[in-house]
Amino acid sequence: MPRSFPITIAACSTLALAAAGCGSSAPAPQPSTAVDRQAAGNAHATPVPGALNVSRAGEVTAHSAAGEAPTAQYALFARLVNLRAADVPGFRLVVRRHSSSHIAALETRGAYRQCMAGGEKNKPVFRRSSQGFKGGSRLNETWLGSSVEIERSSAAAKRDLAVAKKALFSRSVIACTQRRFASLGAQTTSISIKGHHVDITVRDLRLVPLKFAPPAGTDAAAGFSMSYLVDYRFTVRGHRIDFPVAFYIESSVFVIGRAEVAFTAMSTSQPPSVRLEERLYATLVSRAVRASQVAPAAVRG
Repeated sequence: MPRSFPITIAACSTLALAAAGCGSSAPAPQPSTAVDRQAAGNAHATPVPGALNVSRAGEVTAHSAAGEAPTAQYALFARLVNLRAADVPGFRLVVRRHSSSHIAALETRGAYRQCMAGGEKNKPVFRRSSQGFKGGSRLNETWLGSSVEIERSSAAAKRDLAVAKKALFSRSVIACTQRRFASLGAQTTSISIKGHHVDITVRDLRLVPLKFAPPAGTDAAAGFSMSYLVDYRFTVRGHRIDFPVAFYIESSVFVIGRAEVAFTAMSTSQPPSVRLEERLYATLVSRAVRASQVAPAAVRG
């Protein structure tokens, strides 16, 4: 089974291109500022001169970061908002690595960008993802993660989300994405698992926009639900065994000032828990509203 977190297709980058994407498989960034270094430490770490004291739980013990440099405030905002282990009891930490599924439909980003016709996302001035979290059984796993992006301005953040929403509700964009997915998905990828030959194809992409109003205290919101099938064909002692697996992805994004916060859930066999998604999304919203007061440079501009 593909191992990247989350296992997304470039259509996810296309349709959520202007909405902070679907999470990241990049390694967790190393602390680079005084605020980052202290936030990364435990609750008993030696305080860093001139930095805010941030506990392991992410709580700020100083009144404001208004006097800190903008980059330090961006890092603090992300630290305060992004998901952490305490939010998802029973889930295991996933170490993120640069990885590739080698499946054309899941990797060929350029092919899906053609469907957007100029809807490229602005490059953020800062991005930080949470760690990934995995739970469930081997045949019914769920992956969770979040990310924070700081755009150049509030206007740019709103434009990005507006482009995403337009694409999500565009029949032509979705039809184009599904055609490209079907074409690329039919290309067979061959791998070896424990000495057994496995052929993989993907099919049946479905994309549905999620309709919801911006949460209180935020400026805009958008989201989508995606599903597709991955067909694994094993050859064992000359016999072929077909093993289809359904993948479900849901991504919800909100904008507060120039900050974009994204929550992504992915699962196999059945859709992610709605109750869990709603709780975690509400947690991110609540944290972002509070963090905007503590690290104003992350949202103003």
